[in-house]
Amino acid sequence: MEKNNYNAVKCNFDVNTVKSIFNEIKLQITQHNLEIINLINDDNNTYMERTSLEKLMELIDRIQNEKWCLEKSTNKNIVDGVGNIGVIYNSNVYVFLYLCLKALKTHNNITFFKTTPLHKLEQLLIHLVTGSAKKHNYFANMNIVQLDDIKKITSYDDVIDKYICVGERKLYDDYYKYVSKEVVYSAYGTIAVYMDDKTLKDELLKLDDFVFENDLKLNFYTNKDVDKVVNLINDTKEHYCCVIFSKDIEKVKSFINQINADKIFVNKNPFKEYYFELDDVHFIKIKKVYI
Repeated sequence: MEKNNYNAVKCNFDVNTVKSIFNEIKLQITQHNLEIINLINDDNNTYMERTSLEKLMELIDRIQNEKWCLEKSTNKNIVDGVGNIGVIYNSNVYVFLYLCLKALKTHNNITFFKTTPLHKLEQLLIHLVTGSAKKHNYFANMNIVQLDDIKKITSYDDVIDKYICVGERKLYDDYYKYVSKEVVYSAYGTIAVYMDDKTLKDELLKLDDFVFENDLKLNFYTNKDVDKVVNLINDTKEHYCCVIFSKDIEKVKSFINQINADKIFVNKNPFKEYYFELDDVHFIKIKKVYI
């Protein structure tokens, strides 16, 4: 992709227009459901991740029903997207669609950088999203760049305003040294689990099955010393989700107080509420105007 695509002027943002585009995207997905199901089956045979049409639709509804931060924009308090967002991610289709929709919702251009093969579904989804925008005379600048060497991301640094990295910490470490802009990191896709109660092992087996089917990463800890476990987990710097299975109330309190995690689940399976999310604050800039 030519880098001058990044410099394309963004459409004037209109919340109602973009909300209509979301409805169009759902309509397009419904109309292409057989093609999407076939691509899902192809991708599911190629990759471990399990995608479903229903979950894609649920994801669109979830983002559409969030607060629309750009609605708060006024002449004296201007809220707008940061500009050009570059994404380094773990090839999760839900992460891909989520960030496409977030970019649309927050008035940003977005480019996904990959060193792994494209999912066929990714290519169709980006076509449906940009095509839905075009039907409403709205330009959505979304691109996928295939890199044969991660070092080549450096050549895009002058046109990217902010990076988002999603996946294992190693992914972040591999790319971070080659970019100069801010990188927002999320360890979505990794789960740290601590268990000291064998009577809860059935819950662990359920976790293990889900992790296997969805190509996630589970780090399991059993050390009786909760402080050591907390230190080990915190040292990984993968703080998206942690789970503790224990009937020791004091140990649970210590775990909660010390752990660095966005989400903590106590004696429950996290996957009923385990989905990728990133606050709008990472996608917007606010200008205060004094007249």
